[in-house]
Amino acid sequence: MQYKIFDNSLYARFDKGDEVLGGIVEICQKENIAVASFAGIGGCGEITVGTYNLEKHDYLTKSMTGMFEMLSVNGNVTLNQDNELFAHAHAMFSYIGDDNQIQLIGGHLKKAVINLTGEIVITPVKNAKIIRQRNDAVGINTWNFENL
Repeated sequence: MQYKIFDNSLYARFDKGDEVLGGIVEICQKENIAVASFAGIGGCGEITVGTYNLEKHDYLTKSMTGMFEMLSVNGNVTLNQDNELFAHAHAMFSYIGDDNQIQLIGGHLKKAVINLTGEIVITPVKNAKIIRQRNDAVGINTWNFENL
């Protein structure tokens, strides 16, 4: 993984074997970024995506290996309850199914490992701090602005 800063954004190239969310957090740690948004595209060999089940307060996840075009990944970086960086993202992937037709899968991104290349643009927010805290009404951690 390599990145370069241009104006107020970081342009990152992810290489084969790089894990996207971990790489984004690593870049933000190196650059002392506590809040950012990011977007990107690429080619992955291993993915895990999920969809939240509100009734069960849990994610239904699906892990897959193969060749996946990362059509879009969008997310943000904030701090978790332990004051550690946390990357939250949703993504959409295409792949060739068993019927030799293009299939789509997407949702909450848990893992994406690059097998071709990944191109991610990270846009930091200066002088900002957002902490994710448990929201019992929905059963997940959400942005909390009250204790800042």
